[in-house]
Amino acid sequence: MGLPVMPIFPVLKSIFSEKGIEVTSGLNPWQYANLSEVSFTWFFKDGRSLTPHLGISLQEVYFLECLFSEFQPRNILIIGNSMGWSTFAIALCNPNARVIAVDAALDPETMKGIKFTNSIARERDLNLKAVKGLSPQDIPKILAEEFDGPVGFAFVDGYHTNEQIFLDFEAVNEGAADDCVWLFHDVGLFSLQDGLERIKDVTGLPYLIMDSTTSGMAIMFDRSLRLGISKTAESFSASDAAREFFSDQAYKETYRSRYKFKRSLAKRINRLRGILGNAN
Repeated sequence: MGLPVMPIFPVLKSIFSEKGIEVTSGLNPWQYANLSEVSFTWFFKDGRSLTPHLGISLQEVYFLECLFSEFQPRNILIIGNSMGWSTFAIALCNPNARVIAVDAALDPETMKGIKFTNSIARERDLNLKAVKGLSPQDIPKILAEEFDGPVGFAFVDGYHTNEQIFLDFEAVNEGAADDCVWLFHDVGLFSLQDGLERIKDVTGLPYLIMDSTTSGMAIMFDRSLRLGISKTAESFSASDAAREFFSDQAYKETYRSRYKFKRSLAKRINRLRGILGNAN
């Protein structure tokens, strides 16, 4: 049994609020015209969004808390840093780990994010560092310079294509432990299953897409070496029966909405015809 992980969300918010940055996370899409993006984490200052890059959702922060209550890796690599939200979350869950976040920083916002992450790490005495680098080409150098052992946990949240997540995996896997746990963000949202299947074909490692995470995170690891994590991951994944049920409900709702629209349109057309007929 791992060490308990205290709720970190209030600490995460305070990191930003103390710098005058408002954090909003976990809003319900139905309150905002079903805009799915409101579920993720947004950063505001003076009423304006600071960056187009959104952070992992409140629900996904909770998943990290559950995950790291089961195991504490020594070395952690994160691909994709942006404002540092997920980097801070992972570091707070793993106070004894070395955490390195890599970001291409191709725009001013993410370059500022690297500087912001490192300044907070110094202020709060967190054992983490954000570095500018491209994956896969810069990963071997970063692994050699920043870690004194293999990577035990990797969070892949960079460029969201099937080809890129395979390249990210290949690069990090050269310096990863046999029992490394891999977490991929936005798999469901960006349909990255083909990339995971390609990794599975090469390594034989199974993966699980966790429906109860906002972006459809996927986790991959050797289940014979990480039995405890299996239970955590499965608790965030729906059964086949549940998926079938909700898919059926979604189909019915879509069909019902279309039927109502067609019926309403027909009424309006008939009413217009009646008005035009009376006019003649």
